[in-house]
Amino acid sequence: MNEVNRAAKFNDCSVLYLAEKLKAPLLSCDGALRKSATRRGIEVKGTLWIFDELIRAELLTPATPVAKLTHLLNEGSYFPADACEQRLKSGGKQ
Repeated sequence: MNEVNRAAKFNDCSVLYLAEKLKAPLLSCDGALRKSATRRGIEVKGTLWIFDELIRAELLTPATPVAKLTHLLNEGSYFPADACEQRLKSGGKQ
C-alpha cells in the first residue's frame, strides 16, 4: 500500500469516527466511505445536498449549481442519475 492510500484510509476512518462520536452527518462523495457510514447509521450528505442548501439559503441562484453540476458530469464525476436529471430539468430547483 502506498503512502497516499494509507493517508486516505486514515482520513476516512477519522471522519467516520468523528461523525459517529459527534452524532453529526458525514459529508462525502466517496462510495466506500458513504456505505460504511450508512451501515453504522450515520447520516450522509454529498455535493447535491450542498448545492441544495446554498440555493435554500439564497447564497446561490439555482443557475450556478446547474452549471457546476453540468461541468462535473462532463468531467466524469459520478452522481445519482435520477437526482441530477431532476435538478437539471428543474433549473436547479429540487
